[in-house]
Amino acid sequence: MIRLVQIPFIPLSLALIIGVLIADAFQSAQLSLFVPLLLMICSIILALIMKGRWSIIPVILVFISIGSTLLLLKRRDRQLILQNDPQFVIGEVIEVRHSKSDWNTILFEVEAIPGEQKFICSNELLLLKTAANIHTGDVLLMRIEPSLIHSKGNPGEFDLKEYYEGKNIRFQAFMNENDYQLLEHRNSLMGYFNALREGAVELVKRYFPDESHGLAIAILLGDKSYLDPEIYSIFQDAGAMHVLAVSGLHVGIVMLLLSYLFQRSSRFISKRTAIVLTLVLTFIYAGITGFSPSVVRSFIMFGVILIGQLMSWESNTLNSLGFAGFLLLLINPLLIYDLGFQLSFLAMLGIILLYTKVERLFYVRNKFARKIWQGTALGIAAQIATLPLALYHFGKFPNYFWLSNLLVMIFAGIILGLGLSFLVLGRISFMAKMMGMVIGLLISLFTTLTAYIGDLPYAVASGFSIDATMLMLLYIMLSIGLLLMSWKGKRPIIFLGAIIALIVVQTLRLNNLIQHEVVVFNSEKPCVLKRSGEYLTVFYGFNGDKKRVDRLVSDYNKKLNMDVEFVSMNLNERYTVPEESFSIAIDEEGSWFLDHGKRKYYIVQNYRQSNISDRIPIKMAYLPVFSEDEISLRNGAFRSVK
Repeated sequence: MIRLVQIPFIPLSLALIIGVLIADAFQSAQLSLFVPLLLMICSIILALIMKGRWSIIPVILVFISIGSTLLLLKRRDRQLILQNDPQFVIGEVIEVRHSKSDWNTILFEVEAIPGEQKFICSNELLLLKTAANIHTGDVLLMRIEPSLIHSKGNPGEFDLKEYYEGKNIRFQAFMNENDYQLLEHRNSLMGYFNALREGAVELVKRYFPDESHGLAIAILLGDKSYLDPEIYSIFQDAGAMHVLAVSGLHVGIVMLLLSYLFQRSSRFISKRTAIVLTLVLTFIYAGITGFSPSVVRSFIMFGVILIGQLMSWESNTLNSLGFAGFLLLLINPLLIYDLGFQLSFLAMLGIILLYTKVERLFYVRNKFARKIWQGTALGIAAQIATLPLALYHFGKFPNYFWLSNLLVMIFAGIILGLGLSFLVLGRISFMAKMMGMVIGLLISLFTTLTAYIGDLPYAVASGFSIDATMLMLLYIMLSIGLLLMSWKGKRPIIFLGAIIALIVVQTLRLNNLIQHEVVVFNSEKPCVLKRSGEYLTVFYGFNGDKKRVDRLVSDYNKKLNMDVEFVSMNLNERYTVPEESFSIAIDEEGSWFLDHGKRKYYIVQNYRQSNISDRIPIKMAYLPVFSEDEISLRNGAFRSVK
């Protein structure tokens, strides 16, 4: 049984998280500034009253107050500032994300907005799209027309607004190559790391085969912008996505490789020097890969353990995880909304709490087979902890994740070890060519085997649909199960709880798969989807953008994996399914009419279309709404469930 005194940073991290959530819930209210103050007053009063074991409660309240204050300070930095009008701004390029197209994504921090008589100070973060040759650390004066980042609200579509809101970014803008002036270049540690990363990307692109350099960049540097969508889908279906994002797995492998190297050189390097070099080199690798939350978490955790060995301290792995989370949230409280942060900590929590219990389920005598089972048990422990969150976000489960996990165990270490050696020796031409060819072949084999796993029958279970309430209930049940594991004779209760959870989730999935609905997407031109059980029929105009339609349907279908039929509608054409009380038609003027059950709709595309008394108008996003009876696509797709 783990005692609280052994893991103080776990409750302190949870207190910070609660504080951030409370502040976020009240941020739009005028009372938001009083929340931390109220919590602090309560903690002082309770500290005077409570003694003994209950004295921990005021401490927890203090850290809840700190969490609330940190978020309010973070949000305050961006009050104002950019208006939706063309204007000049001055600021620094924080990050450059390259892509296959000519347009790159720039993270820009606005420092000042030149006014008529004075400069207005600002700390607003801005997302820029530009083809200009810009580098991290460049200070620019530029003319832009910023706009609020928004999402179209179509089902399954990536929510840009929510994603960037979690990174404290509200505005975006496009910048032409002639709309800026370089004022100066500031050297910084991150700029140095970004230059190293760009150099590494160029080396990989130069010496690796074309078909493998995108995957190589993803595995070695965590940059998925060069990855083909087909490769991305292969690894997603096989349950091997974690190898494409530099994470704790990569940091662990790097540290193991460095430890092995220094152990072989123990005659020349002392243990203290080896630990220091391991930390320094791993820090450099973390910087080159961009200091993602999962990488920093892993670096802090392993760093605490290594420093503990150096100083002969006793360390607790669970408390080291808590310390990593505590430190990261102090630096950036918005990380709690980062999916990578959530999955990374949950996976590590599952490994710490469940790995030993899973590994002891089977005793394997053969040494080689035991290593395979231990690796599989590690993957199962991480999968159990992350499963509810993964189903909530992705809606599908890779049934052969344990097979893909074995592939990752075999290939990840080899590719990463050889890849890092390639980056070190890449300036030696003949070595780079030879290593690029070898690593390219390994990556091709890895991809082929992963694709084979993804193509196996029943490789992916799709259609899971759980909401936030169900997500919380599943984690509450998982937490109770963990507590019961420490009590003898409670395993039947745990088994019963697992069966109940499985039945509930599977029932929700089956109900979702047989659902009938009609969706009118928020798009430039009318696009309607009819879902009948496991089949989708998509209707779009004869002059519609088929590529855009494909993207809309792909986003909708990514959690379902259903068969799709596309129907291009012409003028004066009607499509009817009598047994489902469904029909859709376009008249000679291009007006769309939709019947679903007893409800009748028509899609309004311009100001000239008049009201039809017996039909409910669905207005395109660019049209104003004058009545509560009108449905606007401005707030997202319209969905009618039968």
